[in-house]
Amino acid sequence: MTSRAISDASRAKASRRHPAIYSEKFVRNTFTPREQERIRTSLFAVIGLGGTGGFMLENLLRMGAERFLVFEDDRIELANFNRQILACDGDIDKLKSIAARRRANTINADAKLHMRGRFSGRSSLRGARIVLDGSDDVSTKAQAAHASSAAKIPYVFSSASDTRGIVSVFFGYGFRKAFQLPGEGKGARALGRYNRCSRIICPAAAIAGSIAASQAVNAIIGRPVIPAPEAQFFDLSRKDPFWRARLG
Repeated sequence: MTSRAISDASRAKASRRHPAIYSEKFVRNTFTPREQERIRTSLFAVIGLGGTGGFMLENLLRMGAERFLVFEDDRIELANFNRQILACDGDIDKLKSIAARRRANTINADAKLHMRGRFSGRSSLRGARIVLDGSDDVSTKAQAAHASSAAKIPYVFSSASDTRGIVSVFFGYGFRKAFQLPGEGKGARALGRYNRCSRIICPAAAIAGSIAASQAVNAIIGRPVIPAPEAQFFDLSRKDPFWRARLG
């Protein structure tokens, strides 16, 4: 190991005792000191740690976020390996929440992940400044969008399937209207008919999660975002893979 590597490792171990290490780690970010501190101190709610959710968390950590409210109750399985950043041979059948906390602390020892179980309409978002949704079913997304609206905080929608993806930031625009979904009550049960993602390539999950994380940070620090009903679409199988369009 070189003297430079040893020096870097020593500074990383001392990060809890010396806050200046934080600045050195993230000095190449494109944020002002004030923006970086806002990112560091804001509580980001992340729903799901699968394909898109894992990349959301990874990007937020690399941008300097330290406080997270995470909703996940699933375990790592072999079917996750093609697209999920937390899926590793040594963690098969372990809770994703445990793998996420370990990975987060290898990036930033001061990162705090407050783990919750699966998100439901009764889940609390208390203290969160924004919600990033990496869940893989429409019912959960509808509940998360509703809860975010009730809490008066932005909701970052992200979805990926096959080679495609969509990202949009909701500031109160109707989620069900945007995706032409059944209303509340009896119609809500019809959401169970929507299939979960079954096939996807890693780049699609990575791009969707990465765009969602950047949009969340932009919303937190007051930079431009893609507000619903406008959305960012992509399809990696197309000659021109990125375009913007309006949702319903």
